Amino acid sequence: MAINVGLDIGTSAVRAAVVQTGKGVPVLQRYGQVTLPEGAVVAGEIVEEGIVRDALTELWKAAKLPKKRVIVGIANQRVIVRRVDLPYMAEDELARALPFQAQEYIPIPIDEAILDFVPLEEFATPNGEPMLSVLVVAAHRDMAADVMRVVGGAGIKVMAIDLQAFALARAAAMRGAAVTLVSGPVHLETPRHVHRIDVETAEQMQKAVLEHAPNAGVIIMAAAVGDFRPENPSGQKIKKDEGSEIPVVRLTKSPDILKNLGQKKNGGVLVGFALETENELENAREKLKKKNLDLVVLNSLKDEGAGFGTDTNIVTIIDTKGKEERLPRMSKFDVANSILDRVSAFLHKN
Repeated sequence: MAINVGLDIGTSAVRAAVVQTGKGVPVLQRYGQVTLPEGAVVAGEIVEEGIVRDALTELWKAAKLPKKRVIVGIANQRVIVRRVDLPYMAEDELARALPFQAQEYIPIPIDEAILDFVPLEEFATPNGEPMLSVLVVAAHRDMAADVMRVVGGAGIKVMAIDLQAFALARAAAMRGAAVTLVSGPVHLETPRHVHRIDVETAEQMQKAVLEHAPNAGVIIMAAAVGDFRPENPSGQKIKKDEGSEIPVVRLTKSPDILKNLGQKKNGGVLVGFALETENELENAREKLKKKNLDLVVLNSLKDEGAGFGTDTNIVTIIDTKGKEERLPRMSKFDVANSILDRVSAFLHKN
């Protein structure tokens, strides 16, 4: 059995988890965090080295963490991610061959980069040659050196660097949670150690969610499901004919998955998202109450760097006691960890 410490230096806090690994499922033994002031870490990069170093020292002392076998996670906008198809090879062989195999895909000289990889799937070419699809992640060595210098300044010995890339599902899986991800049609890779269920309609999503909900200790509903859908969808293209009238598409309500979960809730934590364009806080508070949620995460489309089509987000987290916490703009991975921090605190209180 090996005892490793995972360290995440995020925008809002430094976090560490002690994980026991072996032949079975990894076991989370201890977790701690220390909040950082705004501006100490921006977009995943350390700005105030002294503040971060002191926070790490405080974290290790408060949580009584071992200073050896520490794995540091790096996630920011300068981390490059590419999906690459390579001839099949074992993971240890792939680790040795990666610098030669990845050069043409990574816009950084290999001798100036730190590389990581995640095997995605095995497949075969039409000729039957075994292949391996790999997610290759790269970062500049100088960026990693800055992180290493700060961590080393706190007396912590780093064993490895992990180039992190994904949000809620990966963040939860990294904390040792068994994660089931129900996803609509998106072009995103499945985070490692996450069970993924793909759906295409609101009805399919409701069926999958309600099927897995009874065994879930925490449910986080982040999907933006449309409130309405066509009442009678056409099975083929609706053609435009000369002289024909413009067709009228009648809409009907989509199933309210979150409301159904709130009505059936029996213990556990239920977290919903509210995407609003007006009266944001008022509408989010109403959703928290009406849907019987424990937490609601408010997104506003008015904020630059928030919502869809961006790697960052700006959210406000509201709980049942009326506490409202607006987070600064940060990477979606850091937002995910901030949400999980509140979920963890809720679980410990109840």
